[in-house]
Amino acid sequence: MIKSENISPPQKVVSKKEVESKEGSAFRPEKAFSEATMVALWKEYAHEMRKQGKMSFYHTMAARNPVLEGELKMMFWVDNQVQLNDFDRERPELLAFMREQLQNYAIEFEVQLVASPQADHMRFYSPNDRFKAMIEKNPSLGELRKRFDLDLEH
Repeated sequence: MIKSENISPPQKVVSKKEVESKEGSAFRPEKAFSEATMVALWKEYAHEMRKQGKMSFYHTMAARNPVLEGELKMMFWVDNQVQLNDFDRERPELLAFMREQLQNYAIEFEVQLVASPQADHMRFYSPNDRFKAMIEKNPSLGELRKRFDLDLEH
């Protein structure tokens, strides 16, 4: 027989994230900042990535500056899925750096993939297709081809 005084009532399991958000939220500043300050810190972090040899992520960050949307949302655009994956891997450290340096722990990032209208036009299937695309960019190539009676090799 089990004595009732040895049984304790079930306790609610609280996740570490809940504890941190409840206890730490009162002590985390939410200081206002300017977009110029944000961009300067962005560049500083990018150069740190370069020093650490994370060249791919450095180039992703150096290609564009983030844009402040509202007071707390930082928007950033990437060109392809590889850059998006790199950013997702590095996001926690970057976000921690930005929050600490800006003294605002409420900021968030949103990263979006840029839809490039040129992506569909860059698929060439034959030498003729490639040459036609080159002529669109530089019409003198067509004139040179005619003048020197050149033919495309297959």
